[in-house]
Amino acid sequence: MFRWQRDGMVKTALNLGPNDAGVQLSAEEFAAAGYEPPFIYERVKGRLVVMSPAGPEHRYVSRPFRRQLGMYWGTNPDFIDDVDVEGWVSTSEDDDRIPDVCVYIAGDSSQERVPRRVPDLVFEFVSANRIDPIRNATTSTSGPSITRSVSRNTSSSIALSKLFSY
Repeated sequence: MFRWQRDGMVKTALNLGPNDAGVQLSAEEFAAAGYEPPFIYERVKGRLVVMSPAGPEHRYVSRPFRRQLGMYWGTNPDFIDDVDVEGWVSTSEDDDRIPDVCVYIAGDSSQERVPRRVPDLVFEFVSANRIDPIRNATTSTSGPSITRSVSRNTSSSIALSKLFSY
């Protein structure tokens, strides 16, 4: 644990683990908390969502995308600022997500910082047999299918919907 002071108040950072799933957290608490590995933590509607780390099948499905995006970034550094695997995106005041891959294109937003910087492209690979009704709203499929997309509006907010099921 550590302490910091803001607006005259001393606060203590939380140490969170799988047993804390569902706990209500502010954006500030989520950002400052320590997390028990190897789990992945998101904040949805202000509540902590705890997920297992990506397994072999998940990594296998996402590998071609990660590889190609990384190579493109490496050969086009003036066009792509970053390709972030399991990056942190604040999608609203109540939501902090960890998509599988975030792509940041160089431009006006290059000086913005994660998690407030809006990715230009997000990849989220969703297993049809690991549906979390709070985190994902999907239907079962019998193979890879495009079911998630990302939209960006002029107010620089991001809407995550489903991208891939496997």
